[in-house]
Amino acid sequence: VTYAVGSQGTILAGNTTETVKDGQTPSQTPVVKVDTDTIFLGWSLDGITTVQPGAIPIHEDTTFTALYQEAAAEHAAYIQGYGDGTFRPDMYITRAETAAILSRVAEQPEEIRDLASAFIDLQTNAWYFPAVNTVLNLGLMQGYGDNVFRPDAVITRAEFVAAAARYLSLPIGLQSSFDDCIGHWADGYIGAVADRGIIQGYEDASFRPEQPITRAEAVQVINGLLF
Repeated sequence: VTYAVGSQGTILAGNTTETVKDGQTPSQTPVVKVDTDTIFLGWSLDGITTVQPGAIPIHEDTTFTALYQEAAAEHAAYIQGYGDGTFRPDMYITRAETAAILSRVAEQPEEIRDLASAFIDLQTNAWYFPAVNTVLNLGLMQGYGDNVFRPDAVITRAEFVAAAARYLSLPIGLQSSFDDCIGHWADGYIGAVADRGIIQGYEDASFRPEQPITRAEAVQVINGLLF
């Protein structure tokens, strides 16, 4: 297995190659450090869709290519890396982190009501409370039927895409083309956002709506909303 880093980044940790037994998955995906004004979106097999190398069974010589995107200066920074110089594109993000991202890129409402206090698992002194309250006022995110928001839970691809569709005020009547979304509550949202080319499915033609979204996938979606 080869990891093609390209000219926009360097290997911060790990190697550019590893040997994998037939049918097994890679276990030594390297950590990429990106150049200034560049965002590392993740690894790809087709040059378009990001995949997680550690989830791909290997049956032949395989090359994962790094995907990058130029960081835009027209909007405020909405996501940060870590202190060790990494972005960790394959890590999942939480619902609280999603609220923080959306609150940074969305136009602020003229009047903000205290909607977050209605959720029993939100603390008014928590770092995320203002952001959650903002996205609730904007109608971008919702809680659950038991009066909880679950700020520390990872957000699924379906939930993230639903928030994206609400951000763009997209009509949600369009059925998606993904078989694993048939009958899913977010199918209309997924169809609307996918039709705009903002998010893609996987190589097996699935969307995996209940799978947590990665940081790299989240960046792709947010950039699609902004540009």
